[in-house]
Amino acid sequence: ESLYQAVNPHVDAIAAESTALRNPRQSKRVITYFGHKDGDILFYPQLLNAISHSNFDLSLTNRANFVAQDEWLDELRLRKVDFMISTQPVELSGFENTLLFEDELVAVCSENHPKRDAMLDESRFLELDFIAWNTQREQPFILDSLYSGNVENRNIVYTSDSLLTSLYMVSKSELVCVVTKRHAEMLRKELNLSIHSLPFTEQLSIPVYLSYRKVPKSDVVLHWVLNQIKAII
Repeated sequence: ESLYQAVNPHVDAIAAESTALRNPRQSKRVITYFGHKDGDILFYPQLLNAISHSNFDLSLTNRANFVAQDEWLDELRLRKVDFMISTQPVELSGFENTLLFEDELVAVCSENHPKRDAMLDESRFLELDFIAWNTQREQPFILDSLYSGNVENRNIVYTSDSLLTSLYMVSKSELVCVVTKRHAEMLRKELNLSIHSLPFTEQLSIPVYLSYRKVPKSDVVLHWVLNQIKAII
C-alpha cells in the first residue's frame, strides 16, 4: 500500500498529461516556463487574452520566482518546464531556439533632468549618476556586458534587476539608466521619460530567445502556445 501511495501521484500525472495530448481541447494543461518578469509584460497579457478566447483548457505559470536563474537550464533540460525566454540561446542537442526580437539599448532620464544635453556626448554622459540594470549575462550590468569600450568608472549609485523599478526611479530623480527601447517607449508617457540613443559609435542591442525542446506534433497545446508567443512578440 505504501508503494502504491508513493507511485500513484506520478501515475496520475502521466495519465493526465497523456489525456491532455490526446484531447487538448477537453483536458486541463499547465504550461510552465522561465522568463524574466520584465519580459512578461511584452507578451503575457496578450497571451492570456488569446487563451481565454481559445477552446483550450490550460493555464500558464512562470516559475522564475521559485527557481534560481542559474538553475533554469538544468530545469529545462530535465523537462520541469516547457520553455524558456532568455537573452541567450540554449546550446544543447535536442533544443530549438527562436530569436523573438533584438531590442536596441537606449539611455533614459527624466524629462525634467537638468543635464539632458549631456546624453548626447559620451564623456559627459559617463559623468552622470547611473542606475545600473543587473543581468545574468557575462558581466553583471547590461552596459558592461555589451559595450566594448570602458564604462567601468561611471558612477553607479543604485543597481536593480528590474527594468520597471529602474525606470520609475529615473522618473523621480536625476539618475539615468540604460534599458531596452521597447520598455522605455512603453512607459514614456506614464513616467514622463526622455529617451536618447546611446552616445557611442557602436549601436548596442540585446537579443531575446524562445528556447524549448523539439515538440512532438501530437502536443497541440504546446505548439499553439509557442506559436502565439512568436506572433505576439
